[in-house]
Amino acid sequence: MKIVHAGKSLLGEGPTWDEQRQRLFWLDGLGKLIHLFDPASGKNASFPVPQPVGSLTLTDRNDVLLLALQDGLYTLDITDGHLALYLPLETELPGNRFNDGKCDRAGRFWFGSMNTAANSGDANCAATGSVYCLERREVRKVFSGVTISNGLGWSPDNRRFYYIDSPLKAVAAFDFDVARGELSQRRVVVTLEEGLPDGLAVDAEGMLWVAIWGGYRVCRFDPRNGTCLAELRFPVKNITSCAFGGARLDELYVTSSSLEAEGTEREVAGALFHTPPGVRGTPSHRFVF
Repeated sequence: MKIVHAGKSLLGEGPTWDEQRQRLFWLDGLGKLIHLFDPASGKNASFPVPQPVGSLTLTDRNDVLLLALQDGLYTLDITDGHLALYLPLETELPGNRFNDGKCDRAGRFWFGSMNTAANSGDANCAATGSVYCLERREVRKVFSGVTISNGLGWSPDNRRFYYIDSPLKAVAAFDFDVARGELSQRRVVVTLEEGLPDGLAVDAEGMLWVAIWGGYRVCRFDPRNGTCLAELRFPVKNITSCAFGGARLDELYVTSSSLEAEGTEREVAGALFHTPPGVRGTPSHRFVF
């Protein structure tokens, strides 16, 4: 494990590998920054945005990202930093913000929202969040009753969709119809006893890599029986997400948060980490405009 960018992100999140550029996009959600890390040079470029940002995705316009900001979906042109409103989301409840999101193989963007009271540690905050699916310019609400919408991903054969609502301390699986973009048969496939599950990635063998908020680690789980197969430890309490990268997708990038950091941990909290996971991952997909 090594630190590849030592910036103290408030809430590092959303690592997304761009196979065309061979670079990693990631974000600081509360710091209102979009990052682009170049492993070849070790340099990290940043693009400021005016609102908290929950997630980003690559798109079929190579220089354009799609972002979930506080009040809607925006495009960001990384050639000049131009930010433009793509679709307002006026139906989202006050007191919520958008959080993790990813694209499926068909080019749909799946993203969720969360009750911001959960950030303040209110264990009794209402489950006011939802999960949405964007297909071109049409957004539909997939399900509600969510407190902190977090990690999501798909099995390599695209037959299963994995999803985390962090306070439930579990990873759920759904049957996934990639042609229709529909979910069914929700069930729990992984449960945690310590820490909260945050972001996740799926490897080429169909195993789940889950970042543990409050747990100093990323765990590799077998969704068939919930068994923890491997554990990667980090010097930061709040590990937020992970993504596979590199030319062979055999490198793991891990984001963290500087929130709640204490003592010597403050020196590295919020950093971007890199580690060899020993397996290959699955590629990121792009939103189709």
